Amino acid sequence: MPAKSRDSAVDRLKRRIAAKIDSDRDRPRDVRLSQKGLADRLGVTKGTLSEMLSGPSAQRGLLAHLDNISDYLGLPVAELVAPYNSRLAELRPEEQRLLAVWRSWPSDVRSRLLSVLEFFGELSPDQIEQRNWLHDLRRINDGQRAALRKTLDVMLKERAASRRGRSAPPDPRATDAGSVPGVPTPRR
Repeated sequence: MPAKSRDSAVDRLKRRIAAKIDSDRDRPRDVRLSQKGLADRLGVTKGTLSEMLSGPSAQRGLLAHLDNISDYLGLPVAELVAPYNSRLAELRPEEQRLLAVWRSWPSDVRSRLLSVLEFFGELSPDQIEQRNWLHDLRRINDGQRAALRKTLDVMLKERAASRRGRSAPPDPRATDAGSVPGVPTPRR
């Protein structure tokens, strides 16, 4: 059995141009997308565009005009050339809504938000948990923080001792952390 030939980006581009123009046929003539309109946008004749869409030499011509084709059809370049089922070609509905809102914001707001998203997007789950712990730690008062520190010290000593196979000696500094509001007593 012969190997299945791979679909090229140019083949997908040709099909998607045709599909977008075909899907627009029901709109009024003065606002619908057409081969003539696309040819005008690209600065070529309709015959040249037709040859680019059907001829073997289409690759160079279509790819040279990819940005203009994308602009005319109102589709991102990735959507025009990406393989089907590609993460680049498909946006879920919530991603589409997010993108619509994103595009409505001023560029300085988008830039700041992007910095925040990149900051958190590059963190591992452990790093995110550590940040959440630090955030919570900053929200408690000094007395609660001191009691929590003592509780953690006791827990860490017990853990270290259990790894060595013996129980930890009692810590003379340790107090009943449960007496501080909001800080639970560790289980032993």
